[in-house]
Amino acid sequence: MIVSMEKAIQIFEVLPENLQSYYMHPSYITRDALNNKELKVCFFVIQQENNIFFHSFYLGNVLDTNLKDILTPYGYGGPIIIGSEAFKEKAINSYLAWCKKNNVLVEFIRFHPLANTSEAYYGNLMLNRETIYIDLENSGDLIGSFSTRVRTAVKKAYKNNLKVIFSKEPFYLEAFINLYKDLMLNKQAGSDYFFDASYYKELLNSNQTFLLSVIDTEGEIVASSIFFMTNSMAEYHLSASTIKGRNLCATNIMIYEFAEFAKKNKVKSLYLGGGTDNSPENSLLFFKKGFSVLSKNFYIGSYIHEPDKYNVLKRNMEDSDNRKVLFYR
Repeated sequence: MIVSMEKAIQIFEVLPENLQSYYMHPSYITRDALNNKELKVCFFVIQQENNIFFHSFYLGNVLDTNLKDILTPYGYGGPIIIGSEAFKEKAINSYLAWCKKNNVLVEFIRFHPLANTSEAYYGNLMLNRETIYIDLENSGDLIGSFSTRVRTAVKKAYKNNLKVIFSKEPFYLEAFINLYKDLMLNKQAGSDYFFDASYYKELLNSNQTFLLSVIDTEGEIVASSIFFMTNSMAEYHLSASTIKGRNLCATNIMIYEFAEFAKKNKVKSLYLGGGTDNSPENSLLFFKKGFSVLSKNFYIGSYIHEPDKYNVLKRNMEDSDNRKVLFYR
């Protein structure tokens, strides 16, 4: 049932390595909660020997009602279910009963493509977009596996004497914060994409989180990214660059050097994510496809625990975006 963060970490660490995305690590969701202070962090766990139901999520309030909703942290999440079919059925029923008891109206889940947790989901699934990952374990010569345009870009970055720094020092963190804020402002991003400085500091206070910065010959930071890395999976989290950095191919060299770093640490894959929307022509998706031809579908899922109450609320909020599962948020 609901367990402490310490117990949740113990359970998480015995999961198969291919399921150990840092996005689903209890310490990540606890840190991510700093940007969502109105939400309560919950760890719902059922363990019977090698059978495990593991679900880290936020429990939020539905407007000014006594109803609750469940959602995943920034990035990915969803229930991890391992075991016999009999265990899965029993565990899902126990979870649904807990939701009923705790007045949960609806849940909205973003599933991690590499963890394949959507396969055991009990609710509605919807294909959202294509995402890209690099197979580090079987890539051989890593740069040789990239497309011609990415190989050319990496060579250009080295020719321009760009240097990649692995450091969480305040100077580099402040530069990242400013770069990322400027990028989000330029894109007119929603409030969910802006974070306080304290959030970044806490996020980086983990051995599984890395901050990379690219410096040009004049000592200017022209690109910066945050990556995650567990025993078998690395992940490209947040990234930003200046116009100068884009012209010098700074992000290309940063991804390449982190991929080499992860590969040397025996990590099996580097997940790059997808585009900014679900268009197959999206420019960010095209950029990422230069690093790998391997892709996985990203699914979102939902489960309406109280259909009658959900439909009444929806009818009473006709001016909201009814295309969204959590239309009232």
